[in-house]
Amino acid sequence: EGWLFPATYEISPQTTALDLIADMVQKTKAELTQLGVEPPRWKAVIIEASLVEAERGSDEDAGKIARVFANRIAQKRPLQLDTTVNYALNRRKVAVSLKDLTVDSPFNTYRHAGLPVGAICSPGVVAIQGVLNPVEGPWLYFVAVNPDTGETKYATTEAEFAVLKAELDKWLAANPGR
Repeated sequence: EGWLFPATYEISPQTTALDLIADMVQKTKAELTQLGVEPPRWKAVIIEASLVEAERGSDEDAGKIARVFANRIAQKRPLQLDTTVNYALNRRKVAVSLKDLTVDSPFNTYRHAGLPVGAICSPGVVAIQGVLNPVEGPWLYFVAVNPDTGETKYATTEAEFAVLKAELDKWLAANPGR
């Protein structure tokens, strides 16, 4: 997971699945190299960028979300990402339950501090750039308050986060089953 670069690839009828996978992995390495990432950092950058990719609602969110991750990690706070819980549960949905948050998985960033053990998707250049150049800011929280549009808001305190979470909860109530 994470190493198959999302791009358009030209293939011929003679291209095997193994050839295509090798091309996709090579493209990831080439992009990381072009962005100045040293090989020893590749895995960590891919993992974090996969989280940014999974969480961002727009290109502009990538650097801010990466900043939230950096701020939380610096304070030794767990990342607490619903996307990692959903990955551990092998599903894609917006709402997670309190029971979901207890899933025993090294991908569960509610239970395990820092980055998960691996990527949860294949990040593109925007997410990788967000990780390499996070926007300056004090944020410790973010909430996609409208998952349909991707609108994401940021907070520095738990009280501000609670207001944003209430906004998402209102959206979820209007969009049951999501």
